[in-house]
Amino acid sequence: MAPRSEKPRPVRPRIASGRSLGPRNASRLYIALGLCAWLGCVALALYPQIALRGANIADGTVVALRGDDKTGFAPIIQFSEPDGGVVRWSGGSLSKPSAYAVGQHVAMVYVPNGNSAIAIASFWSLHAPAVACFVFGVLFVGFGLLGLRAVRRMELG
Repeated sequence: MAPRSEKPRPVRPRIASGRSLGPRNASRLYIALGLCAWLGCVALALYPQIALRGANIADGTVVALRGDDKTGFAPIIQFSEPDGGVVRWSGGSLSKPSAYAVGQHVAMVYVPNGNSAIAIASFWSLHAPAVACFVFGVLFVGFGLLGLRAVRRMELG
C-alpha cells in the first residue's frame, strides 16, 4: 500500500445540517443557554413558594447526623406539630464538614397535611438551586456577548 500524499484536513465541529458551527453561532448558542438557565432560575425560585404554600413554621432540633467522613453528613431533625404529633425529617443534601451540630435548634417550614413538603427555613436551603442557575446564566450570556463582540471586531478589521 502506498503512503497517502494528501494532507489531513483539520477536524471542525459540525452541526446536523453539515455546516460548521461558526463563532457567531456558537456565541448565540451560549446566549440561548444562558437565557434557558435564567428561565430555570425563575422556576426554581418559584417552586418553594408554591410547594410550601400554607406552611407552618416549627422549631426543630438536630437529633442525629446521617452519613460518614467520605460522603458528608446530613442532619436528622425532629420537631413537634401543634396537634402533638412528632415529625422526624432527614435532609437530602450532604455537607462535609456538617453544617449542623447535634442539639442545634433549626427553624423548619412544613405543610401540615403533607410530610413531603418540609424544608429548613433558611435562604440557602430554599433558594440555592435558583442562585446557581442565575450564576450559570450570567456566565453563559456573558461569554456569548463577549464572543459576539470579538466576532464583530474581527469583521471590522
